Amino acid sequence: MTRPAIRRVVLFALAAAAAAALTPEPVLAVEGLGSRLAGIVAAKRAKSCRVSAAVWDAASGTRLLDAESTTPRRPASVAKVATTAAALLSLGPDHMLETVVVAESKPDREGVVAGSVVVRGGGDPGFAAHFDDRGAEAVLRDLAKQVRASGVRRVEGDLVLDATAFPGAERHPSWGWADGEWGWDQAPVTALVLNDNCATITVLPGAAVGAAATIRLAPATGAVSFTNRAVTVGTRKEHNLVFGRTAADGRIPVTGGVLAGTTGFTDDLACVDPILFFGDVFRRLLTEEGVQVAGVTLPMRSPGGAGGPSVSANIGGSPVVVARHGTPVAKIVDIANRRSQNLYAELLARELGRVKRGDGSFEGGARATADALGFAPGDPQFSLADGCGYSRLDQLSADSVGRILMRVGASKQRDTFMLSLARAGDPDGTLRHRFREAKFKDRVLAKTGTLRDTKALAGWALGKSGRQYVFAILCEGDNGRAIDLQDAIVTALVDE
Repeated sequence: MTRPAIRRVVLFALAAAAAAALTPEPVLAVEGLGSRLAGIVAAKRAKSCRVSAAVWDAASGTRLLDAESTTPRRPASVAKVATTAAALLSLGPDHMLETVVVAESKPDREGVVAGSVVVRGGGDPGFAAHFDDRGAEAVLRDLAKQVRASGVRRVEGDLVLDATAFPGAERHPSWGWADGEWGWDQAPVTALVLNDNCATITVLPGAAVGAAATIRLAPATGAVSFTNRAVTVGTRKEHNLVFGRTAADGRIPVTGGVLAGTTGFTDDLACVDPILFFGDVFRRLLTEEGVQVAGVTLPMRSPGGAGGPSVSANIGGSPVVVARHGTPVAKIVDIANRRSQNLYAELLARELGRVKRGDGSFEGGARATADALGFAPGDPQFSLADGCGYSRLDQLSADSVGRILMRVGASKQRDTFMLSLARAGDPDGTLRHRFREAKFKDRVLAKTGTLRDTKALAGWALGKSGRQYVFAILCEGDNGRAIDLQDAIVTALVDE
């Protein structure tokens, strides 16, 4: 059994136990609990910590805490609760985000395609180690092998990269991204996705102090390049590397030092151009698998994307599918919530917009998310600019978040959604450093959210009594005070 399968078995047992609290006869609010929760908020809130919080008994819907619950606050990554719930409820857990390879014509007896081959992106993030321990390149190689197995040996035309399913900006303008910022959490959102739209870079020390460092990329590609000025150092206690702004030649300057005698420094850098990154690696893998492409690699982009204007490709006739890969919504939701993967939440939102509104942009995804969850346009308690919560324009209230949790908790998607949340102490989730005492084990399932001045937490807590509680706590200002408040509320619920 693979490691993901083992984790799913453990989490399923947890979700089944927690979900059981949704089924008993309705109960009255626990006497005194509401007063204790209100006392916690009163003691720990301050001018430096603005709060929108609410708690409900999950079985009866009885509200136990209302602390400015209808006041909108920044949700940070708790916005993913809305995006992932909407995707599960509206698209369904088995809906596939696909990557499809089509040939302009059937290969002849010698395996020659007279025209071009097109890779049509549908936001499929499955070419990643999250879904397969072999890694991103191995999964993409499987797609190249499918092309070969379909009988294709040579393509007379071009390799066309169709990324038009998701139009508009690849990063939301409100993210504040600037050239020279390579964090994985701001990876561009594109319809063709490889390795989470990041290049995994490893900087290795040389043989001696002062020697030039070596840079390696995975997957290997010429679409991301560097000017390497990094050296091997021996006087520091840690690596000190700087990845600078893209130069005029498209290269990223690397300066600083990597420690001698170590295994080097490894990190994921958001790609400059994920579409060309995908195409460059896929073309190499096609060649290695015995499929030659005579023409060039052509990206097809919608207006507003990175890398220049849209390139059109003249694809005629009736294209023939020669390879296909897909990843179901349920698997994407799992990574988006438990690991708080921004890109995956954005892919879900864009797919929701594309399918339900014919608009796979940031705006289309946000509108489709609101539609799926029953929030009217202009509702001040529910206003999303993106799907992941990175935007400071996002505004949700604790009441709206709680309503979403209650709705999905009463739906057929309950277990799938609950399985996707981080659990107390889980080293693979965003709660790995919180609720580490034994009493929290298997009793807290939640989505976290963090910006520099925002701390949010929402999910389910299972009390000692067997009662289950839904909570949503959105705080702006002092993050340290916010964590204290959130932890105190959850602790009171678990102890009840």
